[in-house]
Amino acid sequence: MLLTDISVVKIKMAFIKFVKGAIVGNEQPKFDVITKTDDYELRSYPECQWVTLSIHDKTPDEFSREDFRRLLDYINGKNEGGISIDMTVPVLFHVSPVEEKAKDYSVSFFLPAKLENPPNPLDSDLALSETGAREIYVR
Repeated sequence: MLLTDISVVKIKMAFIKFVKGAIVGNEQPKFDVITKTDDYELRSYPECQWVTLSIHDKTPDEFSREDFRRLLDYINGKNEGGISIDMTVPVLFHVSPVEEKAKDYSVSFFLPAKLENPPNPLDSDLALSETGAREIYVR
């Protein structure tokens, strides 16, 4: 059974509770607004670097503060370089496949542009990646 749009929104809104205080004033990649409504923006982002936490054997509803903390630990210096990294936005939450009982998903932090060679994570469920230009819905 596929998630309804309302279920996806509930999952994302629950996740936003974890990062609500970290949104204003933080670095974010440059973007162009493609579409803007009262409910969301569709933005076009350039190529970016991310640190991603892959989560297995949990549904998105089971995402916890401890899971989010693993990403925070990385930017707070729990990485090979012992380097603290500024908190950034957006934070991406990706569920694939989008099924009600999906147990594989990821959460990603954008890495600051000034960080040309980000340190490798110590947590084996974290990975560095570079994504090409993409469009992202933002609420």
